[in-house]
Order: sequence, then C-alpha cells, then structure tokens
Amino acid sequence: MLLPSSQVPFFVALSFSHSSLESLSLSLPYFRYVGGRSYFGAVARALQAARRQIFIADWRLNPDILLTRWPDPPVVLKDLLLQRASEGVEVFILVYKEVHNT
Repeated sequence: MLLPSSQVPFFVALSFSHSSLESLSLSLPYFRYVGGRSYFGAVARALQAARRQIFIADWRLNPDILLTRWPDPPVVLKDLLLQRASEGVEVFILVYKEVHNT
C-alpha cells in the first residue's frame, strides 16, 4: 500500500530524493537533450537497435513525425516501425485517450 506523501514518515522522506519512496540509482545511464534533433536522432538509433521488442506509450502519437532530417537521410517513425516489424521485432503501441473537461 502506498501512502500519500503527507503521511510518509519524516525519516523516510529524508532518506530518498525528492521525498519519493524510491531510492536514487546512480548506476543507470541518462542523457540530457537540449534540442529536438539530437533527441529524435537518439530515438531513431534506439528503435533501429531494438532486437526483440519496441514499446511506445503516448498521449498523442504522430506516425508521420520525422526522426531524422537533413543532412541525414529522413527517417519517418511509421516507416521505421514497419521496417522493424517486418524484420521480426515485436512493436507494441499504447495511445491513451485524451479526456476533455466537460
């Protein structure tokens, strides 16, 4: 059972970063992206490197988005996913339905 943050004992909140219940892991690699070119290029490389499965979850997924642009050869998300699926990589996409306020 998870406790609301207001009910987490003070000593527990101090032993984890940002008062979360998960400890900080310094062994996981992370990358900071400032611009879209480097981020989407990294996404394209990760999708191309997938060996077994690709999982994508998004609120709004545009399958026509360009992952790489000039001067690199253009790579469109849907084309890359179709290529990887035809090579035997399982592709799973979960698109959440947007809930509008009424």
